[in-house]
Amino acid sequence: MLPTRRPRLVAQRREGEGRAACAAEAQRAERLKARKAAEAIERDRARKRRAASPLVRALETAGGWVLSILGALAVSLVLTWLLRHPQELDSLTSAVRSILRVK
Repeated sequence: MLPTRRPRLVAQRREGEGRAACAAEAQRAERLKARKAAEAIERDRARKRRAASPLVRALETAGGWVLSILGALAVSLVLTWLLRHPQELDSLTSAVRSILRVK
């Protein structure tokens, strides 16, 4: 009777070991997924911290001011040049009127 039980016990033990190995692999996969999610969250938090630093905000604001001033300077130069050259201003206005079909 003992020899007939042994193959079944061996099969049950192997099946249990197989299930344990699958469970351990699933647990490792879950831990890996959780770790990657935690790292992604930490990277996002670090990016927000860097973006929210006063120096970065000041540089962005200063850059905006510089671009605004340069744009205003360019518009001022163009308008000054057009006012000093009335023929070009007239040809430009007539071209715009012809494009817009305004009389």
